[in-house]
Amino acid sequence: MFSISDDSFLVHLHKKRLQTFLSQDCENGFFDISFDIDGNILHAHKFVIASISETFKELFRKQSSSSFNADQIPIDNCSFKDFRAFVLFAYTGEWTLMTNERILKMLQIAFVYQSEEFHQKCDIYLSKITFTVESFYHFYDSLADCIIIGF
Repeated sequence: MFSISDDSFLVHLHKKRLQTFLSQDCENGFFDISFDIDGNILHAHKFVIASISETFKELFRKQSSSSFNADQIPIDNCSFKDFRAFVLFAYTGEWTLMTNERILKMLQIAFVYQSEEFHQKCDIYLSKITFTVESFYHFYDSLADCIIIGF
């Protein structure tokens, strides 16, 4: 079916990991971490999340070297939809449903979870936005609010 040197083999493996994540089937997904966002549970794999987040990498490292071992991490600084987009990015390197209205939320997530890759994706998106004078001031005010709040 596939040869190991074949790019289609890597694509196939990538799709299988993504399908496992999207299924959220705990019995067959072998998830080793869960996130609780506003009562909604999102299951994932630590190695995938840690690969793009210094914050989670450090948290998982501390968990493995101490008696503290939370299998469910509360997330209270963003919505389920936004955090799911971040985790989905970890699995795919892509994001969906990005809008000018959501970009500041995504930047906040990149900042809080110390994700250079996610931050770069936000930068690319921002570089393609065409602003009008009015939309620029609205965006600038929203950004200023985020900075004052400390993201």
